[in-house]
Amino acid sequence: MASGRRTAALLALLAATLVVGLEEQQQEEQREEQQQQEEPQEEQQEEQQGARGCPGRCRCEEDGLLRRLHCSDLGLSEVPQELSVFTSYL
Repeated sequence: MASGRRTAALLALLAATLVVGLEEQQQEEQREEQQQQEEPQEEQQEEQQGARGCPGRCRCEEDGLLRRLHCSDLGLSEVPQELSVFTSYL
């Protein structure tokens, strides 16, 4: 009888361990998924906000090593400062 109780207790412990392990794995997968979804959004925001050398409100596009700046219809009165040396189109 004692052997049966020990076996049942071990099986219950094993089941609980598996459940916790599966929950942790699911949480990790969800974190990775969320991170993958956020990365493209962050890159797009950086490009729009000028974090990669795009001046002011201009919109930038990478063209290989070169960069194209789109500053039309922004009411600018002068050429934006801090242009990248890789700017090929303004």
